Amino acid sequence: MIGILYMAMFPAGGLIIADWAFRRENALERLTLGLASGLFLLMWLPALAAFFMGFGIAAQITALAVLLAGVAAIILLRKHRIKLRDLSNGLLKEKSIWAFILPLFAFSCYLLHTHILLPDANGALMVGQSTFGDLNLHASMMTSVAEQGVFPPQYSLLAGKVGVGYPFLSNTVSSSLLVLGASLRLAYMAPMVLGLLCILLSCFVFFRAFLQKAGRAVFAASMFFIGGGFGFSYIFDLMQQTPGKLQEMMDAFYKTPTNNVEMGVKWVNVIADMLIPQRATLFGWSILFVCMFLLLRAIDGEKKLFVPLGVFAGGLPLIHAHSFLVIGMLSAVYLLFALYDAKGDFRKTNHFFIFGAIAVALALPQLIAFTFQQAGSGDFFRYSFNWDNSTDNYFWFYIKNMGLAFVVMIPAFLHADRRKKRIFAGGALIWLIAEFFLFQPLAYDNNKLIFISYLILCGLVADWLADVFKSLRAAKIRGTMVLAVLVVVVLNVSGVLTLAREAVSEFQLFSEHHVEATDFIRAELPKDALFLTADNHNNAVAVLSGRNIVCGSGTFLYFHGLDYTPARDAAHDMLKSPNIDALKNYGVDYVYIGDAERGMGDGIDTEFFERELTSVFRNNTVTIYEV
Repeated sequence: MIGILYMAMFPAGGLIIADWAFRRENALERLTLGLASGLFLLMWLPALAAFFMGFGIAAQITALAVLLAGVAAIILLRKHRIKLRDLSNGLLKEKSIWAFILPLFAFSCYLLHTHILLPDANGALMVGQSTFGDLNLHASMMTSVAEQGVFPPQYSLLAGKVGVGYPFLSNTVSSSLLVLGASLRLAYMAPMVLGLLCILLSCFVFFRAFLQKAGRAVFAASMFFIGGGFGFSYIFDLMQQTPGKLQEMMDAFYKTPTNNVEMGVKWVNVIADMLIPQRATLFGWSILFVCMFLLLRAIDGEKKLFVPLGVFAGGLPLIHAHSFLVIGMLSAVYLLFALYDAKGDFRKTNHFFIFGAIAVALALPQLIAFTFQQAGSGDFFRYSFNWDNSTDNYFWFYIKNMGLAFVVMIPAFLHADRRKKRIFAGGALIWLIAEFFLFQPLAYDNNKLIFISYLILCGLVADWLADVFKSLRAAKIRGTMVLAVLVVVVLNVSGVLTLAREAVSEFQLFSEHHVEATDFIRAELPKDALFLTADNHNNAVAVLSGRNIVCGSGTFLYFHGLDYTPARDAAHDMLKSPNIDALKNYGVDYVYIGDAERGMGDGIDTEFFERELTSVFRNNTVTIYEV
């Protein structure tokens, strides 16, 4: 309860800050900016304090004190009073957007509920299809920071000996709640609920600023969050030959119409496959979409917004480096247009340079100390054409993946006015660069860039389709409504099927015996202890207890650019051919033997551990030995 009350103080404070700083914006925009400001401060203030005092309760108290001092200064020194009646009346007028946002938000929260360590009747922890993998990495980071208090974080999956360059604020935001006594399940989910609401709201206000019509903004947002390409055709075509294919889609692991690698379908659903499992993307986009809205309003004339834009953008690298790259590329394109309009007179574009100076001043320490350190190892930046396509020719890949949006992209662009074309030009640059260069070892992850291009494209397509149907209705063409319904179905059926599959997915991540064992570890064993375990991705010691292990899953470590093979080989050797000297020389404190360890290919020498070591815990599945 204390953790949730603590978290709630930040969006509450953010609303007061936004009501003062963004008083020219309407009620919905102030709400959006306030919630995003609160989330931004919830990620950053405890981290800034932790750099000086470690990640403990003192850092959380300091962060809260800074927030309260800032809010008090606004209320007392600026004599600002938030007008709740005006705010609520303004929000009540936004009936169309609430009709869209609230159901989608509720469904997303339901996915969080079923996908994040949900206990079953026996005490085992269940997850969904999309969180079966990524959750383990994120939870291991948040629990290790909370349990050990080490900050900046170290990879607990590599014995706590390697610093984390990955954008860790997306995980340490939950570490704050763990420190204050929240359960891992609650600490994991609660900030994500706030992040999801920020994304839905900020995406809508961006589209409304872009298209200047609420109905079209809802249409564009539905394409982005639900959408999908022509992947549904594989499901229905296969059904004609094998009727069980629809049931297979609902039961199998990743056979959906938006994520089926065998069929070359990789245009995943944003909610199911990006926001729910990928915390850095969720928290990054919750700030990025706000930045995109502020940037759009700023280039449309509200130049004072360049200052808060610089602050938000400058804090992005340790939240989501891809989002920082996106706002940089968009800003560069819009600056060129501004210079063109000013006929090269830099004095007329100085607001861009003020924004850039603020963003760079805040971002550069993060980039030098963390991002560049991580990106300097492994295959983080390299040439690679056509994103993640390995099965089809260029055009067919995008036709079947993006669907109707790709098919009508050219007429939608030609139909757009000059302003909208310029806005889309920023997205086009991102897409062009992402088509030729990868910014991380895993090619798939370039979708964090390409999907922002798609976001802006959804605006153009929604605008064009709305005008087409408006013209058809004005001409009294028969069947216009039938055609409109058909288009909406084609645009969204793949996404709807994917979300339906995700809603019923259920997988056991940890048995009740692993939960019992890790509860013992947290209660009885030293926080800085090093455990020898298998390198399974769902490693209970790392995920649930926050302790260091010799080596975790290469699936995580490789794609973070880390050389894990020496640690992996050492762990395998110590499990299969153990001796006391090797265990002590490596610094191993405890050996954890569960079903993953017993299931290792060549077998492990359990007799040695029984004979030479003392067991400190034992249940039906797990035995823990002290070295």
